[in-house]
Amino acid sequence: MLEEMQLFCLMLLLGGHALLIRGCTKMNLSIPASTETISSKFDGVSTILDELADILAEFGSPEQTSAMTKQAIGGSIPEMLMATLMGKVMQPQEHGNSQQKEWEILEDLPPTQKQTQD
Repeated sequence: MLEEMQLFCLMLLLGGHALLIRGCTKMNLSIPASTETISSKFDGVSTILDELADILAEFGSPEQTSAMTKQAIGGSIPEMLMATLMGKVMQPQEHGNSQQKEWEILEDLPPTQKQTQD
């Protein structure tokens, strides 16, 4: 009985190998079609990112110079994102109190006898 099970498993492995080899040979036919589909999807994503970058440029701060804005609109996606982020970095801080507070410096007192026992 054990020999028949081994034979059956070997036949299944042989059949699986044959299907795998056939699938690999057919892959050459499907790769060009898949490449076309992927490139069209990337073009769609690129268009959406361009529109998003334009929206971000419109909501940019009024302190941005016109040169940075022209560079952001006419450049590539990384250039647009960099110009938008640099405009945000160059803005003055709007959060927190601008007045500095002076803090009292405490003296370093020697420990008491009770503290040293603990």
